[in-house]
Amino acid sequence: TGKLVDDVNAKGAKTGQFLDSLAKRLQCAKGISRSYLIVGYHNGGNCEECEWQEILDLTGKRIASNQKKSKRSLGQFDETWKRLGIAETQPGGRLSNDQFMKVPLRKKDK
Repeated sequence: TGKLVDDVNAKGAKTGQFLDSLAKRLQCAKGISRSYLIVGYHNGGNCEECEWQEILDLTGKRIASNQKKSKRSLGQFDETWKRLGIAETQPGGRLSNDQFMKVPLRKKDK
């Protein structure tokens, strides 16, 4: 999730590094007692495993991720989402691009 990964050529020699994914959606979400940042990631592919979400506290600490698509992992992510009291944005708590487009990214002129 935004980590530098070594890039190697066919001979196994390190040729540089690249980011394993990019954040493509952000949302500040209010929970029961505090706010959280929901980050939607993608790695450039178009499969189900190519996109996932993470819940971060406002210091950047990862609280939960649904990157691994096992039933157990997805269940833990959903349980954490509910335990924190984060409102559902749509079924499954998934962010849509339409919702992201509505996020005000700069202050309006007075």
